[in-house]
Amino acid sequence: MIPAERHDKILSLLNERRYISFNELTQKINASKSTLRRDVYDLEQEGYLTRTRGGIALGNDVEQFNVTSEASVQVRQSENTDEKIRIAEAAMRFIHSNDTIFLDSGTTTYELAVKLKEYRHSLMVATSDLSSAMALSNNENLEIIVIGGKLRKRHYSMIGYFSDNIISQMHADTAFISTDAVDSEKGLMAFSLDEVTGKKAMIRGAREVTLLCDHTKFSRIAFVTISRLEEIDHIITGKELDEHTYSYFTEMGIDVILV
Repeated sequence: MIPAERHDKILSLLNERRYISFNELTQKINASKSTLRRDVYDLEQEGYLTRTRGGIALGNDVEQFNVTSEASVQVRQSENTDEKIRIAEAAMRFIHSNDTIFLDSGTTTYELAVKLKEYRHSLMVATSDLSSAMALSNNENLEIIVIGGKLRKRHYSMIGYFSDNIISQMHADTAFISTDAVDSEKGLMAFSLDEVTGKKAMIRGAREVTLLCDHTKFSRIAFVTISRLEEIDHIITGKELDEHTYSYFTEMGIDVILV
């Protein structure tokens, strides 16, 4: 493959994904690592892409894929809203009368809380997200457990020793988990170290774990790993997910539901 063909292939992958790890790039293009590094350098010099830690991003999207960069909840709630609503609607099929569920903090899990406002059956919901708890508070059919702890400012969620300790003593039929990033090698990831222990405890304490995340979370890299993909039973995401990523995850045996 001549350099121009490799360059076209690299940019084609980036146009589909916006970010791709260097390890995956070497799997997709039949060339040595040293050759691909030269190609990436050349394309960066021409302004087509930006090198990040562990991968490459399209154009100047590096801030979106910075491993410690996290937007406020207000910003995140305004992004991909229609997709998040569809994900929440699909998640309802995993909820049954008299279940106990964990509802993680996050803008997509919040949309599930909005759907549950009109739920007509008995249900116990344990959540560390104050926005979700408020959304559910007027439904008489629901028993709401608000998991206390230290308030995570700008995100309206509870974190820290007390929160983690409470979750570790609880058990649920299903945990609905959010994440900042999903990668085929690194699994689920979070920007904030403070969130990780609580999310891990929810995953351990549930009989079934369903990840709710929009398509932009795939193949991003965040600061710290929450769990391996093998610990997740289902992933619900939008139909906007590119076909390559969908095929890659399903070939790994992961149940990915597109909505």
